[in-house]
Amino acid sequence: MRSVFAAFAIGALTGCTGHGSKTSEHLADANANMARVRAATQYDLAYQQFRAGQLNEALTAADGVIELDPRVARGHLLRARVLLELDRAEAALESAGAASELDPENAEVEYVRGIAFERLSRRPDAIESHRRAAALEPESAHFTLSVAELLVDVGSLDEAIETLDDADDRGVTHPGFPQLRGHIALLQGNPDEALGWFREAVVLRPEDSILLEDLARAQITTRRFDVAELTLRRILDAEPNAHRPDLEHLRAACLIELDRPVEARTILRELAGDEDPADDFDVSRRLSDVALLMGDDALLLSSAQRMIALSPGRAEGYLSLAVWKRKQGDHEGALATIEKATGQPVPNRAAVALRRLILQDLGRSDT
Repeated sequence: MRSVFAAFAIGALTGCTGHGSKTSEHLADANANMARVRAATQYDLAYQQFRAGQLNEALTAADGVIELDPRVARGHLLRARVLLELDRAEAALESAGAASELDPENAEVEYVRGIAFERLSRRPDAIESHRRAAALEPESAHFTLSVAELLVDVGSLDEAIETLDDADDRGVTHPGFPQLRGHIALLQGNPDEALGWFREAVVLRPEDSILLEDLARAQITTRRFDVAELTLRRILDAEPNAHRPDLEHLRAACLIELDRPVEARTILRELAGDEDPADDFDVSRRLSDVALLMGDDALLLSSAQRMIALSPGRAEGYLSLAVWKRKQGDHEGALATIEKATGQPVPNRAAVALRRLILQDLGRSDT
């Protein structure tokens, strides 16, 4: 049995009369349907390439989608997203604009337009586009959060707070809301308030290491070193963050503040043994703090020498070396070393205080 499409085609070739216009219409509809099917298949290919990071291939495939069916917004939207990843914001904005004309009620289109405006440093336009996205899907926390983040970027902190509060009043909940409120509180100089917001964010998403890190840093800022050390240990226990040098630094700093220098020394020595942070000035600086707490003169000397070798323009290494020399009874040598510390571009107040003590040791006045 021949297909209906084949029958139409044969009829058109043999010049059947009486139904010519109907046949043409059916052929046009069939061709349009075929184009839509091919466009859908091409879209799936383009989207998979985009997800896989094959951006040039995805762009070619997205162009094919638009060529097959230019009236569908999602082809233009996908092209805009690919272009953004290729750092071609102008072209992305043009494609997003085409998608917006075809589907003006699409919140995702407005969101992508907003990102393109951001990349082009057109902040007011970006805020407006993100506002439209949030208005089109008021239940979406993602779009509301984008508006608030942009407002923070431009310094409109009160307006950002109002945006977040409005969403909260509508019953929209997201851990990013208290997280952003915490960062706003820090910008406003309210670390204790920030701590409360970060705690709330962690309650909403307890296993999010980014939220936990914000909480730990706020705990350190507010000098809650005991809970900060526990929070940092919790983050470091998670596989993606295991042995992260920056977090290990923070934990060691907390341990020093908690008068647990032996544990801090173990962490810092492990850091100093790694390939990447082997020349890290902060490792040596914190090791010198540990050495002072433990009365470990050998560690104090090695840390001081390391700091001076790494950053001869900074005062801390000379300060630690002067402390070591004073402990050895070499007051003149300590005084000569401390002069190097106080002569650095930014005088170290501790070095100035130590200089006074050394002069007292020598029976001299501080003139």
